[in-house]
Amino acid sequence: MALSPEDKLKVIQYSLKHGIEVTLEAIALDSNRKISKRTLIRWRNKWKQSETLGYGTGNLYDLKNQSTKPFKVRESKVNTQILQFIQSTRLQYPTLGKDKLKILVDQFCLEQQKSKQTQEQTQTLKSISVSTIGRILTTFKKQRIIPNWTTKQSKKVGLRSGKLVELKIRAKVVKTRRKDYTPNNPGDLVQIDCITYLIKGIRRYLICGVDLSSRFSFSYGYDKLSSTTAKDFCIKFQKVFPYQLKHVQTDNGQEFHLHFRDYLKTQNIIQFWNYPKSPKMNAYVERFNRTIQEEYTNYKQWDLKDNLQEFNKGLIDWLIFYNFKRPHLGLKKETGHFISPMQYLKQYHQMCHMYWTGTTV
Repeated sequence: MALSPEDKLKVIQYSLKHGIEVTLEAIALDSNRKISKRTLIRWRNKWKQSETLGYGTGNLYDLKNQSTKPFKVRESKVNTQILQFIQSTRLQYPTLGKDKLKILVDQFCLEQQKSKQTQEQTQTLKSISVSTIGRILTTFKKQRIIPNWTTKQSKKVGLRSGKLVELKIRAKVVKTRRKDYTPNNPGDLVQIDCITYLIKGIRRYLICGVDLSSRFSFSYGYDKLSSTTAKDFCIKFQKVFPYQLKHVQTDNGQEFHLHFRDYLKTQNIIQFWNYPKSPKMNAYVERFNRTIQEEYTNYKQWDLKDNLQEFNKGLIDWLIFYNFKRPHLGLKKETGHFISPMQYLKQYHQMCHMYWTGTTV
């Protein structure tokens, strides 16, 4: 193992103080390794030479290990016509291996020799071995002459409009799971899901959200499903919900990626992801999906198909009834009697006011 510049400096300073012979014996006894006298003298000369170069004695840069690459390296003697043939063939058939390319190269050389060429050209155009073709392919991949389809890297190269370009690879999304997190206050956790309708060959989408603590619910209909519509739904939910959202739980649908995920980051809202094929993890919003279908959307499907604006207008009226007047069975466990989500939020606000002020409302 080569010594670092700092270790070389220690050896040089020791040799200047105690002498070269003593230093070589000490290195051999201490580290069970040998350094030749010639090597040590070369280090010392490099160390002293830095003063004459005008940038001061003792520059560690001079003690760095120099490259051992030879000045003259072997150059490929493969004919350029063969190289061009391998490149064009591999670009046309990206998965073709070196063994099959060997057969095609042999056929190419025979065809070129049979064509009308001078005697000098036919003598230089000789076929190459399989291993040589493999080395050529490796060199082409490093030089980005042909795409590297198998290498796992942050940037890949591919063909686009006949040109080699860098393909952008999407970073893998790290999905946070809910696990043992339990919401205690309104806004701590909101579950969001989407219902898809197919009405006479036309698709419509209903995105729903439920606050687990208060059971406050909101929904809105869309003619398209994307991360933009999911973001729009989240903005609308924040406007009608009186408390700040802290966590959002969704399934793994594409509508909950990209713009939706980026918007949650800007709002400092943590997104919990369900495990695949586990709708029971979104039990609250799944139950609300059934309620909204049984009590509203099943009777308004034609408006959902033909007049989405009129459908959403009627949906807002139904949501006002659901949140302000309709008793919620799930809230009886906490309050002891049937109340609506907004009545629960009103009681929660009164309790918080009494706690912080020490007075009664």
